[in-house]
Amino acid sequence: MKVMIFKNKNIVFITIFFMSVLDITAQEIQYTIGDTWTYERTNDRLKEIYFEEIKLIDTLSIAGRSCYVLERGMLYGPADTMCVEEQKVYFWDENSNQFQLQYDYGADSVFTAEYVTNNIVETYDVFVDSIKLEEIRNGIIIPVHYFRSHWGYGGSEYTRRSYRGIGQDRHHPRYTTGGLILDEFEESNRVLRCFEHDSAFYQFVDYPCDTTWIFPDTMDLANTIFSIGDTWTYEEVELPNPYRFGFYEIKIIDTTVWMGKEVFVIEPGLETDFDYIYETDGEIYFWDFDINTFQKYYDFNAATGEKYNIAFIDKGPIGSGTEYTECTVTVDSLSSMLDENMEAYQVQHLSFDCTNNRQFSTEVYIGIGHTYQHPRLQLWETIADPKILPNGIRCFGNDSLLYQFKPYPCDTMFSEIRIDTDNLSEVQYSIIPNPSHGQFIIAGISSGDAYEIFSYTGDLVQSGIYSDQGIELADSGVYIICVEKEKIRWSKKIVIQK
Repeated sequence: MKVMIFKNKNIVFITIFFMSVLDITAQEIQYTIGDTWTYERTNDRLKEIYFEEIKLIDTLSIAGRSCYVLERGMLYGPADTMCVEEQKVYFWDENSNQFQLQYDYGADSVFTAEYVTNNIVETYDVFVDSIKLEEIRNGIIIPVHYFRSHWGYGGSEYTRRSYRGIGQDRHHPRYTTGGLILDEFEESNRVLRCFEHDSAFYQFVDYPCDTTWIFPDTMDLANTIFSIGDTWTYEEVELPNPYRFGFYEIKIIDTTVWMGKEVFVIEPGLETDFDYIYETDGEIYFWDFDINTFQKYYDFNAATGEKYNIAFIDKGPIGSGTEYTECTVTVDSLSSMLDENMEAYQVQHLSFDCTNNRQFSTEVYIGIGHTYQHPRLQLWETIADPKILPNGIRCFGNDSLLYQFKPYPCDTMFSEIRIDTDNLSEVQYSIIPNPSHGQFIIAGISSGDAYEIFSYTGDLVQSGIYSDQGIELADSGVYIICVEKEKIRWSKKIVIQK
């Protein structure tokens, strides 16, 4: 055979000199221990495409023929025995104890093949429609035999491609005689990806032999609540005096496929560079990197009294915990409110009852999400930087609307104006003890001063007028206490350990 290849940009011209096909098909078929077929398999139920290798693992002699052993049979059965004589390929049938001719690469018009049904050997004619030299993905030119035959169990005539010295381009090296429909494994699309023989490597697909991927569950992007470009603007406060107010934006930047689902990409994530969310029928799911699954954080269609669960890893105050926790979320009530632009929005008032004996309440804006620091609700309590505190949502906007929840523009940065700020450095307050078992005093303030205590999710936990008896908190956790005295607002982190 003599092949000349001329390449011009994306066009490849192959000139094959006369008799080249006959020259190749006159050669004997040979295999070697270690030869590997890689097939593509699709699980239709799981929407997964994966691969499976079939190897030639041994040789043996049977009924006077030298044969090869394939490690897996056609239908995941025991090993198959393949025997080769010059250009003919036989497979040994265990039921009938005889060979079945499956391929005759030397035939130029027709040959008779065999298969077994109900322990009866039947024959059928295989017509050689054509033999072509074809270039496969990695540039190798290989003879392809187009065999045409009737289905063994009745049905229409069909043509199957078979690569010389490799086998058919689907299912298994053994020919699928009888027109078998291999559906008992919920599979389809059993395509030959690669074949490796000694130093030769044949690749029939345009991706690596060992690629696995999943067909994603898609979102109806034309009817989703969220869309690319949606932006949450949150406020943060830098302490101590004067308060400096800044803002940060969280945005949906794209869609992608993540763990089998089409998802929105939110940047930045609550704890990572990105968060992945998808929605279905008003339910919003976030990917949890700790437990490697999607969790439903919001159900915007839930009515008063409805419940759902959120699982997560409780990382504890210093962020190193590994306790698996689950919270039952209850929709306590619904309300309607107006933003600064007199736009109406709906609010879910939620309460959380968690297995770590933590209970709290929060608000969720329907179609937007949590209002404190990030669209994803942080369910675990951590010791945050006491100098920078989240201070709620300022704005949410998309292509068609803008909600504004603060009485100033979304991108405003300012310092809160103070009065009587002389000698601020001389004002000294402290929490005694801190941490405590629940009861503590504030040194430096007097009875009658007002105080507020917030959780690290931004919820007001307790407020009142300070007295000489101090303050008592019932639940363990990390909190921020705020005291305003002589128009100076002071804040400090407190830790309660019951």
